[in-house]
Amino acid sequence: LGAGGEASRQVAELIAATSEQHTADLFVVYSGNNEYYELRALKESIPGFDARTELARRRLTGLHIYRTLRRMLLPVAPTLDGGEALRPVDSIDAEIDQDERELGVLLYAEHVRSMIKSASNAKIPLLLATVADHTRSYAFHGDPPALSEGVAEGVKALDAAGRTRTPAAIVAALEAVEPRLATQADHHAVARLLDRDQQWTLAKGHYERAEYLDPRPRRSSEPMRDALRNVAAETQTPICDVSALLAAQARSGITGEEFFFDPCHPNPLGHRRIAEILVRCTLD
Repeated sequence: LGAGGEASRQVAELIAATSEQHTADLFVVYSGNNEYYELRALKESIPGFDARTELARRRLTGLHIYRTLRRMLLPVAPTLDGGEALRPVDSIDAEIDQDERELGVLLYAEHVRSMIKSASNAKIPLLLATVADHTRSYAFHGDPPALSEGVAEGVKALDAAGRTRTPAAIVAALEAVEPRLATQADHHAVARLLDRDQQWTLAKGHYERAEYLDPRPRRSSEPMRDALRNVAAETQTPICDVSALLAAQARSGITGEEFFFDPCHPNPLGHRRIAEILVRCTLD
């Protein structure tokens, strides 16, 4: 039932509508790549948009009360005003900050809970799935950004340590530079060197941190996958950990170009492997 470009909010609405109007044997939910497009669009189009306000509401107010007040006080028009036009998502210039990044994960978890509730009310089984991606990918937006202050020197030291092929020297150089790592570029630069030096467990952690810190994210992230796993555990909903199961089949346990042709879209082999994983999970 899904369509390209949808995020978890649209998927939740689709499950709710389908549950009310049709019968189904099973819902399989594989969603999580497009979670920040709407937040970026809001930030670009609404003066004064501030994710901290929304985070404060959610921390200080129960979700049920918040939803009730929102419906009463802030009705949302279902259509655009005359003269407004939709812009392609790739033309949105706004980048997300840490508050918006955190809000995106919270909204994702809320949408997943909504899916579970709709399916449960309709007595339709639901299987959640974590979203896999090209963990090694780094999609530059424009010119590659500069590394944070002091990181370039640390990366050079890590490079030199790796060429010695001495694990202790690599770890020491990594520990020296890690406190300075702040951006997607920083973590990805470190991850690539660790990957080269076959320090794959360390490399994966920095690749995943780079993935999460992307200022214009167009794929899932480990905090988002953790949110899905937590919701599944809390609600006792079956889950297929596609991300982990696909990584187990990848070179050195880090998914890359063998399964994906860009940061989030699988190539033919990636589609086959993900389908096989979902079939096995469905049978289980």
